[in-house]
Amino acid sequence: APHSTARGLLAQPEIRRRYNLRPGGRTWAAWRLCDFEMRRRGLPVSGGGSMSRLAPGWVEQGRRLFERLRGLGFRFFRKGEEPDRRTLLEVQAQAAFGALLGRRPFPKGTLEGRLQRQLVLYLEGLDIPNPMRALEEITRHRLLTGDLPLETLCEPGALDALVAAYTACLAATRPSRVCQVGDPEEGLVTLPVAELQDHYA
Repeated sequence: APHSTARGLLAQPEIRRRYNLRPGGRTWAAWRLCDFEMRRRGLPVSGGGSMSRLAPGWVEQGRRLFERLRGLGFRFFRKGEEPDRRTLLEVQAQAAFGALLGRRPFPKGTLEGRLQRQLVLYLEGLDIPNPMRALEEITRHRLLTGDLPLETLCEPGALDALVAAYTACLAATRPSRVCQVGDPEEGLVTLPVAELQDHYA
């Protein structure tokens, strides 16, 4: 979940100039800079960090969790600073998968989306089953009877949690392998790649 709402940075003339947005325009003005940075590159973003009061309940629940953790002494990770045991990260799972894949991922609820996400995590070295084995077990008989051997495939929510944990692990142990987008005062999103591409198709 986003840890804060937009603070109007994309309405400021100097920031709009930096991104070739029309001065005085309202396009993107309600978005957080980090979400805009990912969206303009083609990475999928939830958009829950806008200034909208109509944000889904999970967004508000996430913000309350971030506030509580800050009250317990946790601080946000900033690349270049030494992380400690009480470090917070904001991770956007779909953008993280897009960054790892180098392209926009398949929809997460589909079979191909689950296979793709689990495969990229497996290739990154996570100790999870190789999803290609599930495909090897799919036969004509299994397809016709509806008995697909998919028990080794992780559910979409579990894959989101795994990519967030992987990003946190990289930030703590190999910070040169992560990048951040956004503004420290408004919100930084950490992604599990050293740098982002200009565009993700």
